[in-house]
Amino acid sequence: MFGVFFRTGLLTFGGGYSILPVLHFELVDRRHWLNEKDFTDIISKATAIPGAVSVNTAFLCGRQLRGKRGSITAVLGMAIPSVTTMILIAAFLFEYAQHPPVQRFMKGAAAAVTAQITYGVWLYARGAARSVWVVVAAVPLFVGLSILGLHPLLVVAVSLLVGGPVVYRKAKRKAASGPTTTDTSPDTPTSGPAAQTAESEYSKLME
Repeated sequence: MFGVFFRTGLLTFGGGYSILPVLHFELVDRRHWLNEKDFTDIISKATAIPGAVSVNTAFLCGRQLRGKRGSITAVLGMAIPSVTTMILIAAFLFEYAQHPPVQRFMKGAAAAVTAQITYGVWLYARGAARSVWVVVAAVPLFVGLSILGLHPLLVVAVSLLVGGPVVYRKAKRKAASGPTTTDTSPDTPTSGPAAQTAESEYSKLME
């Protein structure tokens, strides 16, 4: 787990949102440690709570997979290369920022990061739009942000107030119907506290 997050933090350029497609490939597509729904729920929480998206995502993914030890491992793996890179940039890059090779690199990186973020938006939208209700609820929030100019924090608060009770009731119904099991591969690191579902996490949050 440390190697996966360390490599992601070391080789991904452009910040938290550009990291999401790489993590999706590593955790969902390649290793099958998380399914699509779990990953989407983690991204929802990682982008809603304060802090760097990449670190929040690493913390929540590690916690889902291996509890507290997993969260520490994932955060260290993600943060160490990022902090090291920022120190090197502060020490050397600004002095050479106007050099033509550096300018060309930055322009190429900007194009690549734009593509990564666009793909990340598609992945997230595909996973989040699991019902007509979600799509219908997203439209007025999008209008409020893009047209009415509402503050993003207000939109987050409204989303919590509207969506939280719905998910909470869904979790209650699921708990009342009895425990459920999920199929995992033998090498999937899910045990102990990591066996909790996303619905139970939201239920605890709302309580």
